[in-house]
Amino acid sequence: MSLSMARVGRVTLWSLPVALLFVLGACGGDAWPEVERQAFMENCESTSGGETSYCECALEKAQETVADPNSITIGQMTDIAEDCSSEL
Repeated sequence: MSLSMARVGRVTLWSLPVALLFVLGACGGDAWPEVERQAFMENCESTSGGETSYCECALEKAQETVADPNSITIGQMTDIAEDCSSEL
């Protein structure tokens, strides 16, 4: 099953990677600046159908996983999506 075809609840697993890829264009650093957190939440909520608790969980896990959103991998994004699926 491809990543884009896998489903967790009503949100496809590609929703989180799309949100993270959106913030990859923003400047990185030692911590996620507010602009990156806001961009992540806005994009995640728009691709997940407004699943705010899922997106908050995903943002928290992503920030715990990597200090720089430019260094996150597809595998890490998939793990985060699966870890937060209980929020759906």
